[in-house]
Amino acid sequence: MASPPAVCLLIVLLAWAAASDLRTRTIPNACTVGGAVVLGALSLAGGAGPVALAGALAMACVPMAVASLLRPGALGGGDVKLAALPALALGPAGLVALLLAFASAVAWTVAGNPRRPVAAIRGAVVPLAPFVAFGSAVAAALVG
Repeated sequence: MASPPAVCLLIVLLAWAAASDLRTRTIPNACTVGGAVVLGALSLAGGAGPVALAGALAMACVPMAVASLLRPGALGGGDVKLAALPALALGPAGLVALLLAFASAVAWTVAGNPRRPVAAIRGAVVPLAPFVAFGSAVAAALVG
């Protein structure tokens, strides 16, 4: 179960990341790296085991890193680091948050071009942080 301070900090960090991603298409390292350090410390203080945190990070960040390496430009390094935030704050529910984020990003993209959904997805440049914020809010509400 996610601790209230971790969820509150997650909300602040994701709002910052979403605003930056929408405005500049970048996510600041201070938000992702600094936020991951603080969220990790909060999770450890709240009783989460280090192995569980490492597992959540691996499950969230490794697929994103692989996707970023396979198709440079589709996902940036900020998006990869951003995946750590819900994983650290919400634990296993952070993975649900990321799945909701990707599903809502795809739905949003397809809704913009319903006649050619595959082409819309293939060529889309979508700021991911707002969708991660949405997915995290839904996942936090489900576990909280």
